Amino acid sequence: MKHLNTESDFNEFIKTNEKVMIDFYATWCGPCKTISPYFEELSKLFPKIAFAKVNCDENLEICQEYEISSLPTFVSIHNGEIVTRVTGSDKARLQNIVSHL
Repeated sequence: MKHLNTESDFNEFIKTNEKVMIDFYATWCGPCKTISPYFEELSKLFPKIAFAKVNCDENLEICQEYEISSLPTFVSIHNGEIVTRVTGSDKARLQNIVSHL
């Protein structure tokens, strides 16, 4: 699990990993806190996928670029292209997009 703190870190992470799951979150967001342990659990269950977290309060440019309007938002990326976007803390939906990446 990688915490991406800059736009250059984010871009490099996307470029160097074929399959990526990003958790866009904020520290004040209750649903973000609720789903975070499950996201970490999935990162261990799917080691061929690169998992990362982006704090939206600290990375407004990235969140604007990815049109993040609700938290948490999970984005799956394959070869640099967005595949799926899921908003909310629904474990079943999150696992579904991870397992199909």
